[in-house]
Amino acid sequence: MVEPSTIELIVGMLTPISLTVGVFYYIMTLRTNQRNQQLSLKAQEQHLETRQAQLFMPIYSMFSDHEFMKRMSGLWKIQWTDFDDFITKYGEPWSEEADIEVYSSIWSIGNYYEGIGVLVKRNLIDPTLVDDLISGSTLRTWEKFGPLIIEFRKRYGYPQLWGWLEYLYNEIKVIAVQQHPELAT
Repeated sequence: MVEPSTIELIVGMLTPISLTVGVFYYIMTLRTNQRNQQLSLKAQEQHLETRQAQLFMPIYSMFSDHEFMKRMSGLWKIQWTDFDDFITKYGEPWSEEADIEVYSSIWSIGNYYEGIGVLVKRNLIDPTLVDDLISGSTLRTWEKFGPLIIEFRKRYGYPQLWGWLEYLYNEIKVIAVQQHPELAT
């Protein structure tokens, strides 16, 4: 027969052992949960990146379209010295003498970048993706037409005109300068 002191000794040892096993099990469960959360977050990030790429590719496809490029190239060729010279050469917007080709190209290109600016602002497209694929034309478009757009805003009482294009320019400029410091000038 087992003496009571032996039973008390065994029971006394079981308590710390079971406590140790319980703590060990709890720690292992926490680590497993953390790993699963990290894997889930990685999967969500990859899914988000994939969705952003899927959203951006039709936009990039439009950018690559022959007609779109013709409009953009045509706009980059037009010249003016200031807003008044632009109006003299291409007419008042919304008037009979307005150069429809110039204005329709400006609206088309401006609206294109405006849409991308909204998507970037709402975190639906990563701005580095835009930078990687169309930073040059984004920067060039605003740098050429920005002063004209700002004057349009003032003269025609349209303060939000292509504000998202301007926002996109500012976002992409920061990224582009970081990747290509020679663009800082």
